[in-house]
Amino acid sequence: MENETKARLTVILSYYRTPDNLKVILDAFRRQSHKDFEIIVSEDDFNEETIAFLQHEMRTSPYTIHHLHQDKDVGFRKNMMLNKSLKLCRTDLVTFIDGDCIPHKHFVKEYIKHIKEGIFLGGRAVMLGPNLSADIRKDLTMGNRSFLSLVFSDSKKVK
Repeated sequence: MENETKARLTVILSYYRTPDNLKVILDAFRRQSHKDFEIIVSEDDFNEETIAFLQHEMRTSPYTIHHLHQDKDVGFRKNMMLNKSLKLCRTDLVTFIDGDCIPHKHFVKEYIKHIKEGIFLGGRAVMLGPNLSADIRKDLTMGNRSFLSLVFSDSKKVK
């Protein structure tokens, strides 16, 4: 059931036409170690499949999900959608992620812990290799993969 309690952090998820990515990302948010957040899916499109999927997710999710979308897809308007999403926030703390970023299980906890007035926090993406990406897309979940399994995957961009 949709959680209507006041969340401490709003995550604005910028999304465009990648339903498999969205499923993996929302699954990763279900696994967060800190549950005090809401998500706004900011869709720069109008996609009935996404709308139906998110309506189901809103009913079953342990956190609140809001969904904003365009009336129709008339080109790139991501920033306009992000501005609309900010107006919908019900928290003072906000973070943004793109629709191809899978949050670590402590993502919410660490943002809440470190966010302070006058401080800008930035995250770093880990570029997954093609084999690991294919496995995740097949399962539509990060499952219990550890940080080390990501580091020692087939990624060529490990730092």
